[in-house]
Amino acid sequence: MHTQDDVRFHLFIPVTGKLELTIGSAKPIEATAGQVYFMEKGTPHGFRNTGSLSATVMEVFVEDAAATAQQEPGRPAGGEDALILSLGGVVSARGLTP
Repeated sequence: MHTQDDVRFHLFIPVTGKLELTIGSAKPIEATAGQVYFMEKGTPHGFRNTGSLSATVMEVFVEDAAATAQQEPGRPAGGEDALILSLGGVVSARGLTP
């Protein structure tokens, strides 16, 4: 379990494989490929590969543009949201690999 405290929210999107996803204190669920799971800033969450093959996920992190603009020149300002797209690593049967 971990949190993303530096974003407004993030999306967890399973692409392939069989994953178990835990969000907050809810019971773990089988994450469905193509389904988008929404998490607010600071929401504890975790996932694990429950299959015998590698699994792939994509995560989208959304930050406040004002905070991003201060750190990275060229980012949009004026209250617009900046999208930070990060492709998740491959989740092997043993864990996360880059």
